[in-house]
Amino acid sequence: MLKVILILLMLSIVQLTACTSKKNMDIKKTEVIGASFTVEEDDVGPPPPNFVSRFKTVNEWLTFIAENDKPKNAISEYNFDVFEGKNDYTLCLTGINTYDVSKTYQKVKIEFKPSEMYFPIPLNEYKGLTKAQVFDYLTTKLDGFLKSSKFKNSYFSKAKSIKTGWNGEIWSNK
Repeated sequence: MLKVILILLMLSIVQLTACTSKKNMDIKKTEVIGASFTVEEDDVGPPPPNFVSRFKTVNEWLTFIAENDKPKNAISEYNFDVFEGKNDYTLCLTGINTYDVSKTYQKVKIEFKPSEMYFPIPLNEYKGLTKAQVFDYLTTKLDGFLKSSKFKNSYFSKAKSIKTGWNGEIWSNK
């Protein structure tokens, strides 16, 4: 499913300048500029109902992906998002590339979905935590993987950046 985000930016400025002399009254008008910019993004759906992972930790999950799933094309950005259920959190990993179709239109395409793209966070790892604490916990777990030799020697490290849906960019290769 594609979602289209339309950002409409209208800038209208009329500037009036008057001289103090009554003889030379000048009025200057600044051009009215209107512009729009469209970003079309691929969307990934939630995991199937009652999804169960064979992995016990975030690191085990990401290590498996690094060793067993390789994107067909170079990926500029990997994204981690979270699906929140009534009583659960599930991480989702995708690889995206952004294409400038024109000066006012971008297309963000998901070009990598690993075979194990979802990881439900075990309840015992977040029980009793607030939502903000859960996201801090997940950031710490991802940061641990990003500092590992497994990450540094994988295709993940060839991307321009790695982002989370809750904290923005957490790693950059710039």
